[in-house]
Amino acid sequence: MRNPKVAAVPFVAVAVFTMILGSVYYQLGLSSEAGLQNRTGLFFFLCLELAYFNGNAVDLFIRDRPQFRHERACGFYRTSVYFLAKLLCEAMPIKLGPILFFFPILYAMTGLRKSFAAMFFFETTCLCMGTAAAGIFMFSVLLFDHVSLGYVIAGIILSFMMSFGGFLMNVVSAWWLGWCRYLSIFWYAYSSLSINEIHGATFCPMSTNINSKYLTSPFGHGNFSRTSCVSGDDFLTSKGIVFEPTWRAWINPLALALFSCAVYFLCYIRLRLTKVY
Repeated sequence: MRNPKVAAVPFVAVAVFTMILGSVYYQLGLSSEAGLQNRTGLFFFLCLELAYFNGNAVDLFIRDRPQFRHERACGFYRTSVYFLAKLLCEAMPIKLGPILFFFPILYAMTGLRKSFAAMFFFETTCLCMGTAAAGIFMFSVLLFDHVSLGYVIAGIILSFMMSFGGFLMNVVSAWWLGWCRYLSIFWYAYSSLSINEIHGATFCPMSTNINSKYLTSPFGHGNFSRTSCVSGDDFLTSKGIVFEPTWRAWINPLALALFSCAVYFLCYIRLRLTKVY
């Protein structure tokens, strides 16, 4: 990378935000009072971090546009070679490096499911989400040929996606808008993280002195008593998240990966259509 100090900024930002999340959600338990709510809150903030912490990885094609035009006109390289080199050697390390380094630490701090397979699935989902979000910013900047305008448009797109991500609005109750979730990278990431952590889990009350009115289930078929436990599968069903059969969990990271491929292909097409002079 040409400027190590600039490249270090996203690492520091992600490190600080990750440590804050790890401290706030330190060692999540399985209590019905806070276990579910804290996990969904953690996943929501993780999606926000992955979506908006893009550093300087999205405007690199704009910064080097004059040099690219000159060198391509002189026949130094093909557009595809230039695009792949910049993407793999400059953009992806800045975006994915912090995820690979800091998110396993966050996983351990928050006390999520203690399984290598679960942590691998968690990392895979975060990498796919980060790649897709960076692609949206990159395409917006390339499309409008302006960094500030591209950031604004990408922010609007991600805000729309966040609205149908499954956390701010229940897509099951709003059935006339439920189809919008399939256009949201937040939905795929949130669903994937929720299935990985909540599917098959049971959340039971830690105290018997809690007023029963606070144990009314928003997703079951009745009210919970002081000794009732909450099924993670019931919670996922209430959110419209499909988790059966088991292989369906991988559809969400796969959808994020396909979305990433599509948006980066559009970035390449836009770069290829750039006029030499």
